[in-house]
Amino acid sequence: WFDSGLAGWASLGYPAKKELFEKMFPADLNIEGPDQIRGWWNSQLITSVITFNRAPFKNILFHGFTLDAHGSKMSKSKGNPTGPEEVVNKYSRDVLRLYLLSSPPWEDFVFKWTDVDGIAKSFVILENTFNFVKTYAPKSKKVKDLQPEDAWILSRLNGMIEEATRQYKSYNIHKAANAITDFMLSDFSRVYIKMIRDRVWPGYTGSDKAAAMFALNEVAKECAKLLAPICPFFAEHVYQLCKLGKEESVHLCKWPKPYKKFVNPTIEKEMTAVQGVLEIVNAIRKDNNIKIRWPVESVYVESDDETVKSSLITFEKVLKTMTNAKDVAHGSLENGYSKSFSKGTVHVSKNILKGEARLRELLREVQSHRKQRKLK
Repeated sequence: WFDSGLAGWASLGYPAKKELFEKMFPADLNIEGPDQIRGWWNSQLITSVITFNRAPFKNILFHGFTLDAHGSKMSKSKGNPTGPEEVVNKYSRDVLRLYLLSSPPWEDFVFKWTDVDGIAKSFVILENTFNFVKTYAPKSKKVKDLQPEDAWILSRLNGMIEEATRQYKSYNIHKAANAITDFMLSDFSRVYIKMIRDRVWPGYTGSDKAAAMFALNEVAKECAKLLAPICPFFAEHVYQLCKLGKEESVHLCKWPKPYKKFVNPTIEKEMTAVQGVLEIVNAIRKDNNIKIRWPVESVYVESDDETVKSSLITFEKVLKTMTNAKDVAHGSLENGYSKSFSKGTVHVSKNILKGEARLRELLREVQSHRKQRKLK
């Protein structure tokens, strides 16, 4: 115990050599199991205080134990261990890394293959997201005229960079990992890309196309850097795939800085309101067997909430597309299906535009047959 207690400076060659000692002592972080509170950490603290009158470490973290799916500690004697190589061979190193790094390290870790599979499926979505950027926004240039949804995703990116950086610096790696993946899977993939898909289509020539391509590239570039410490192989793969920077490797890039000029709390609140409205519209459609691809005459939102009212104006174009309605506005509707939510009531017109609905069904069948015959 005396020998191990001296490890903090003996490993640096002190006292014969002082250069490394002066640069690196005391240690930024010590990680060990909880049994070392009375063992190694205790002996380090005693010997360091005797020698230098200070602690030999700035931060301490004790890790939990790895348990099997039944909550029993993994051990060879019980015959219940799962080797890291088993997970790596079935999935990948980065799937294992993200799986382990997504939970608080000081808690006991219950290993479940179903949970690993869930992480692996997340990687498929992330891969598809970066592929979308590569296919539909291979290059981009800075633009001044952002659409509301572009301003929203860049504002959210700013907040996420700030949050992830703060959590990395405070050794809360699990919170950083979850902040990054939640943003990528939810805000970027499931919300933003869905909203701007038509704006980056090859045949589209609208003036708002450049802004969508710019936002896609910015998010992909910064997220690859943020993922690098926890998913180093995947981050390098997508960095090269999408040609996201001038550096030879993502691991040679500078750490992202928050996009202060893109901070927009108002538009973030409005988007939260928009998502609430969309959720209710989809629920109304489902309850009344109205397919999402069937256009309706109008969607009206009745609310006293000022954010909801302003969101209907700011995101009118997005709401028309996402609700598949010809008109979206604030107010009530007599000939409609209605459903309440926390901020008011949503009304969806009973008038389905049948001609357009049939056309959408026809297009869907054509696309389905193309896919079956593997036609581009």
